Amino acid sequence: MRALSFLVRYASLALLFGLCLEVMARIDDWVTYRAPFWGRYDESVLRDLDADGIPRNVPGARFEKWNVNSLGFRGPEAPREKPPGIQRVVCLGQSESFGLYEGEGDEWPAALGRMLRRRHPDVEVLNASVVGTGRRTRKAYLDKYVLPLDPDVVVLYFNVLNEAAAALDAPGPDRDPQAAPARRVRSAADALPQLRVLKKMKVALQGALPASFNSRVQAWLWGRKLRALEEELPRPPVDAIPDEDVAGFEGHVRDVVALLRSRGIRPVLATYPTLVAPENASRYWSYLSAQRLFMVQLSERGLMDAARRLNEVTRRVSRDLDVPLVDVDAIVPKDADHFADLVHYTSRGAELVAASTSHVLETSHVLR
Repeated sequence: MRALSFLVRYASLALLFGLCLEVMARIDDWVTYRAPFWGRYDESVLRDLDADGIPRNVPGARFEKWNVNSLGFRGPEAPREKPPGIQRVVCLGQSESFGLYEGEGDEWPAALGRMLRRRHPDVEVLNASVVGTGRRTRKAYLDKYVLPLDPDVVVLYFNVLNEAAAALDAPGPDRDPQAAPARRVRSAADALPQLRVLKKMKVALQGALPASFNSRVQAWLWGRKLRALEEELPRPPVDAIPDEDVAGFEGHVRDVVALLRSRGIRPVLATYPTLVAPENASRYWSYLSAQRLFMVQLSERGLMDAARRLNEVTRRVSRDLDVPLVDVDAIVPKDADHFADLVHYTSRGAELVAASTSHVLETSHVLR
C-alpha cells in the first residue's frame, strides 16, 4: 500500500511538472508570436482546402514567422483591385517559394519585390505560392485566386520532384494526405499534436547535442521510416520516371502558359534547382533519402532523374514558346551555403534566386 501511495504521489508530481512545461510553452508562443493560448498552433493553420478542393493559404493565418494576408498570399497586405499604374508580378510555387528556412522576409519573392522596387517603383510583387499546389489543381487555383487580381506577369516555379511523385501516384501534391504512406508512419510526438512543449524540447535537445550525433540519429530514424514505407509499395521504387510522365508534365506546362497568355498575362518560367546532382551525390546522399519520405516511390536516383528530365522540359517549352526563362537550376550553386535541405534555400540562396529572376524580368522586357 505504501509503495502504491509512493507511485501515485510521484506520478502526480510528474504530471504536474509536465503540465507546467506545457503552460510555459504556450506562454512563450503567446509572448513571441502572439499565438493563441488555446487551440491548435502549428504549420497546418496556414493552409487548407477550399470548398472546391483547391489547396490555398488561409487568409489572415499566422504561425511563428509566417503571415498570410487577406488575399491568401504570404507577405504584407495588398489591395484586391490593382491600383492604377501598378504592374503586378505574381510568383507561383510551393514551399521553396512560400519560404521555410530563410530569415523572416528573406524568401525569394519578398527579396525580388525589394530589388524591383528600387528600380521600378510601379512594380508590386505578390507571393501566391501554396504548399500542395500541383498539376490537378494549379489551373483552378490560378483561375480562382490569381487571375482575378489582374497580374501583368506570373513567374511559374514548378516543383519538378512533386510533379514526378504525383505522376507516380506517390505522396506528392494533390494527394489525399490520409492516403499517403508517408503520413501513416507516425511518431509518439505526432500522436500528441497539441502538446507544444514536445517540439520545443526536441529543438533544445538537438541544440545541446553534437551535430554529428544528431545527424546519425536522424539518418537512423529516416532509414526506419523509409523501410516501413517501402514495405507498403506494390513495386520497388523507380530509378527513372516513365516517358509518358515526362510528356504529361510538358503538356501541363504548355497548358498553363497558354492559359496565362489567353488572359493577356506574360508568363515567365523557372527551372527547379536541387542540392544534389550526380557530381555531389556521395556528399549529400542523406538529403535525397530525407526527401524520399514524401515521395517514396522514387528512389534516390529516381529523384535526380526527375529533376534533370523535367527541368529539361521547362527549358524546351521556354525555347519552343518563346517564354522568358530563369534557369535557377544552372545558377544556384549546389552547396550547403545556398540550400538548407534538398530543395529549400538559405537566405543566401533565396537572394540569388531573386537576383536571377529580377535580371530576367528586366532584360526580357516583360516589365513595361
